[in-house]
Amino acid sequence: MKKVFVSSTIWDLVDVHAELHEFLSRNGFQPVMSEYDDFVSDLSQAGTYEKCHQALIGCDIFLMIIGTRYGGQRDPKPEDISILHQELRWAREQRMEFICFIRDGLQHYYKTWCDNGKRTDIDYGVVKGKNVCIFDMIDEINTSAPDGTALWRTTFKDSMELKRRLATKLRIRDLTESFQSFLTTQGLNESWGIVTLSYEPLQETSDGYRIRVQLQNKDITLKGEAAVYKEQYLVGFYREVSKVSRRRAGAFMLELDGEGDYFGKFLYIDPDTRTPSMGTVKWLRID
Repeated sequence: MKKVFVSSTIWDLVDVHAELHEFLSRNGFQPVMSEYDDFVSDLSQAGTYEKCHQALIGCDIFLMIIGTRYGGQRDPKPEDISILHQELRWAREQRMEFICFIRDGLQHYYKTWCDNGKRTDIDYGVVKGKNVCIFDMIDEINTSAPDGTALWRTTFKDSMELKRRLATKLRIRDLTESFQSFLTTQGLNESWGIVTLSYEPLQETSDGYRIRVQLQNKDITLKGEAAVYKEQYLVGFYREVSKVSRRRAGAFMLELDGEGDYFGKFLYIDPDTRTPSMGTVKWLRID
């Protein structure tokens, strides 16, 4: 079971925390949250910073939720940053899988902060006083890691939207891991041959760049939507288009590593037999 370290302030997100703990547990993850008794069991005498650091080290995914509060600080503190901000830096140092949700509306105030020369001596809407330092933290999130990898982040307006977007994110992640194992399997059936992928770009959203697709060879046509994952894979869900009464649905992945007219490998999982088969993709844009 993968452990998810949930990093956020609690006072302004108490309702989100309660729902998130139940959501992660129900979906097969172990949430690690500071307000629960099992946060760190063997550091009863340690300070808050040490407990948070120790709990984070043993986790697989770093899930950050940013509301309107910057969070408490260490006293005495070596740096003028909050525990929340420090958790972000620890996660980056450890190159943890990073998922971040920022309260809807903060991006507007963040832009205003940037336009005002990043001044921290004035208030920005609901973000006031010391909490203005939250924009420094968002600034770090918007800055790519040393290896050029961008941190994944999006906005949310309420707990329902947060859970919906998180479910999509984790579903695509799990699909990609499953497909990667198939792609490394020797002797896969390549019966699909050349697959024509007709695509229509949809708007770029905070969840990533999405496209509407139709995949077709001489026998089968699939229609669905897909999203680019880690700039290397196009992962999507499809419904089979046919004249039969029962239309099958499932998932597919394209590995974006080809050149010229042919661009990558297509991997299809038969929803009935769970047998993987491959093909070579030919792209055709719908104008």
